[in-house]
Amino acid sequence: VIKCDKMLDMVVQKICCLENRADIFVEPYMKNYKELSTCQLDLMLQITRRNPVSLLKIIRKNLICETGELDNPSRYLLKNLDLSKCIRDDEPFFEELFDMLGNMTSLCQWNIVIMMMSQCFNLY
Repeated sequence: VIKCDKMLDMVVQKICCLENRADIFVEPYMKNYKELSTCQLDLMLQITRRNPVSLLKIIRKNLICETGELDNPSRYLLKNLDLSKCIRDDEPFFEELFDMLGNMTSLCQWNIVIMMMSQCFNLY
């Protein structure tokens, strides 16, 4: 198990060093992210730590293509993303996603919006 963990750490480090990791690895890997385990999602969070907006774009694309409802993996990602970095890196995109989530009516979606708002207010 220890050798496997070290190997995985090494692979993650190599992927993190790639300039275009979102294009060549993250997007293809996340194509069916609803089927990924939380452990696999955690790896994606780790790999996109420097550019978490790439995961937000995948979530947004899913919201547009699907029913407009947040699934469990999307909620998990939103709860664990560095949203303060997302807003610093791409404030217009973050606001667009925030508005999309705000227009959803289910209570579960509003809990995510409230969580996002609290992180934003902690920024300022």
